[in-house]
Amino acid sequence: MTASITKEKMLPLLVESSPGFAGQWEAFQADWKDEEAPLYVVLGDFARYLIDKHEKGETSDFDAIFNVVERLHIDGDAYVQNAVAVGLLEGMQNSMRANDSNPEVFVEYLQAATRESWNKLNTFWNPV
Repeated sequence: MTASITKEKMLPLLVESSPGFAGQWEAFQADWKDEEAPLYVVLGDFARYLIDKHEKGETSDFDAIFNVVERLHIDGDAYVQNAVAVGLLEGMQNSMRANDSNPEVFVEYLQAATRESWNKLNTFWNPV
């Protein structure tokens, strides 16, 4: 089966799972309307958005969000798979660590393919 989720579909799927991010996504698109948008940047924004939601205890939509993240890992093309791993997951890990917080609080929401990417990032940055 050929991967069906392209970079053009990636953010709309994430926004659909978490409508509270729609305003930031729309502002980002407006800022970049005249050139190709650096999607890794907006994925970093989405990572910080998820961290903020977690810190506020607003996790009721995390199952839906991380279902989409899993789909992106499985059904995304190579760009999407890399972007979601590096732009989103690594962004979450780095932002949490930069604030002396434990990013592992997100592990409970991760499904198999997403957890594998998360663990690979941990191994890469923290080799034993």
